[in-house]
Amino acid sequence: MSTGRNTAVSLAVLALALGAVAAVVPGYLAAEQADVIRRGPGVAAVHKLSRWFPALAGTNGDTDVYVMDSGKAGATGLVLGGTHGNEPAGYMTAIVIVENAVPASGRLLVVPHANRSSMTHTDYQEASPRVIEFQGTSGRRAFRYGSRRPTPPTSGRIPISTCTLHQGSSCRAPRRGTSTAPTPAARTARSPSGWPTRSRR
Repeated sequence: MSTGRNTAVSLAVLALALGAVAAVVPGYLAAEQADVIRRGPGVAAVHKLSRWFPALAGTNGDTDVYVMDSGKAGATGLVLGGTHGNEPAGYMTAIVIVENAVPASGRLLVVPHANRSSMTHTDYQEASPRVIEFQGTSGRRAFRYGSRRPTPPTSGRIPISTCTLHQGSSCRAPRRGTSTAPTPAARTARSPSGWPTRSRR
């Protein structure tokens, strides 16, 4: 093969490689952006989860808690979405509630990204999208598509010491950092004031 032909083939391969990179980079960068959640008419305040669990402050496990207060007496409900970042039905439902619901009485606490660490990670080798997007009446919306696994920097902080029974499967060790794993909050017998206590099993 002549030198000129080798050069042409090399340039073609390089062009294809650069084109592939250019196609991937926008999606990769979009996955690093925080989801835009619009405060609906029922949202009275937004706090960080670290308000109740100070150890979460400054970590990617800290997440927003939307307080929807009717101003009237009544019960307090809790909605958790995003237990698994690759199961969008939960966190999208929580986001719809935040943006549209108005409590008639009592309060509603909504945490769209309960397992926020998994929302900042993607299973690259499972053909998972980095974002999900659609066109709505208010324009284009895009939301991250996460993973069951946490973002690597938090890996290893939670020991795999127990197993969890998952629907339709046998006993298996939970993935580190997932909400089905024994988190520090779950192992704490006494929770901070104002936050429900989770019993041991």
